[in-house]
Amino acid sequence: MEVKVITEKSKVQPDPVMKDYWRNNRRFADLINGCLFEGEQVIHAEDLSAYETDESTIISGRGEKKMTILRNRDILKMCVPEAGFVLIGIENQQKVHGYMPLRIAVYDILDYVKQQRQWEEAARQEGDQKNRRVRQKKETKLVLSGHTGEVL
Repeated sequence: MEVKVITEKSKVQPDPVMKDYWRNNRRFADLINGCLFEGEQVIHAEDLSAYETDESTIISGRGEKKMTILRNRDILKMCVPEAGFVLIGIENQQKVHGYMPLRIAVYDILDYVKQQRQWEEAARQEGDQKNRRVRQKKETKLVLSGHTGEVL
């Protein structure tokens, strides 16, 4: 871990300052409630927990070709209200940029890739029993990975 000592006020970088500020669950909940729910207290600080921000992955291509994608979200929190859970993220930026929605979509797609790999690994560890039963019934529900959409 690299530690930098800041001696001049002008050398303070805004990104780490903003990340540190929004890591506070009370502030995060206030922002989300104000922006998304018109101030109604829907999200509570005690229901929030930090969630992994690393969305990096390896994509396999044709033959032996592989590509690494390195991406990190600024802030990602998991909210576990009374029913279910939701992931809520914040991306800090100093200027309005038209590609921000695309950047967020890439993060989401990489997270889906990670989830798909977890499903595939769970199916392999279970001996692929659920997928085998589906194949035996000759159903056509299988998708590219062999995941039927059922919760493992």
